[in-house]
Amino acid sequence: MFRSKLATTARTAKCYYRTHGYATYLLADSCHGSGGTPLAKAILGSSSARLAAATQSVACAADFKHDMWDGDRLLTSTVNLTCESDVQKFVAQVQYSLSETIDILLANVGEVPGRWRTSFNSTPLIPEVRANEWIRLCKDVAGVGILLKNVLPTLMRHPTDHRKVVVIFTHQAPLHCVETVALKSISSALDELVASTSLELARKSPTEFVTVKVHTPNLESNDALAWGREVVRQIGRLRLEATFASTHDGQHLPIPGYPDKPDTFWYGAHV
Repeated sequence: MFRSKLATTARTAKCYYRTHGYATYLLADSCHGSGGTPLAKAILGSSSARLAAATQSVACAADFKHDMWDGDRLLTSTVNLTCESDVQKFVAQVQYSLSETIDILLANVGEVPGRWRTSFNSTPLIPEVRANEWIRLCKDVAGVGILLKNVLPTLMRHPTDHRKVVVIFTHQAPLHCVETVALKSISSALDELVASTSLELARKSPTEFVTVKVHTPNLESNDALAWGREVVRQIGRLRLEATFASTHDGQHLPIPGYPDKPDTFWYGAHV
């Protein structure tokens, strides 16, 4: 009887959200790097948004529940993002607890290995990058791919009144790391994920989806929330403004007030 009442309440809430135009965000990894938390706070700052936040950190999931708990609008869970069955279970949990429809997918790959920040004052060269650091960066990209594989069917299955958005965030990196070959290689892989995902979704519907890449800056604590709010504002424009969406689909999305890292690497200058 109690389970039946809970299920009825969940269905009623989901019906209300669909009727009133609420948007459901799925953010993963919500705690890797310093970009996830301000994004979560900015999303929950809107009364018309719900957030499913997946993290690989048990401590972070507990912090989310403590700092931002809203039983109607926030679902957070510890998920191994490189394990497909874990991701599938989380997506099913989101559909049961928040909404059958996921409107915005935010894939956050976090930051570069911490050793690069603390042990180098200049660009880490190929012999200086450890094998486990290469593997970790590659697993970050694999995690995005697994996330796309399991969330995109949900995005495509349920049409909505507004455009659905996929955002893939870059690694946070200090200035002296931006030319690291390992990081440049992973960034190129993310570029390809964005471009190819955009093309694949366009075959389904050329106007229903938009996929972009967003640079994650190195954020000071007093500026992080303002960045998160601006990202959410630009996502809103992607959902509602056709010209803006078509201009940036499959490409990089600039965030006003937060210039991208300088791209000083040119292959011809290094051979």
